[in-house]
Amino acid sequence: MNKVIDTGTRDLLKGENMWPEKKTAFLIMHGIGQQNPFETLDAFVRGFYKVLEKNNNGKNIDIKHCIKPRTGDDKVEWVENFISLVKEGRTECSIDFYEYYWAHRMEGEITFQELVDWLI
Repeated sequence: MNKVIDTGTRDLLKGENMWPEKKTAFLIMHGIGQQNPFETLDAFVRGFYKVLEKNNNGKNIDIKHCIKPRTGDDKVEWVENFISLVKEGRTECSIDFYEYYWAHRMEGEITFQELVDWLI
């Protein structure tokens, strides 16, 4: 059951003066390899920024590193850490990029032999 659901973001990178009509977010997930936290997010956003800059007729696009303290319903405090692209005159339609880095959660959790046994 391979079904592609069009969420409306596909047209984001088409044509000139491209920018979403509403707030948009991307979640970047990885964990394989030797990346450091935020390294993949940084590379992805830089590439995305270059495409947007090229196709928006030189309009100013600001890159902001946002750190927002949050408190959950259970009173647990945490920090939301993301990168936001904001186009001049379109502050209500930012593009936010989040990274979920999970490699550190797997360290020491499984042995190589356990992995081989699972694969076979």
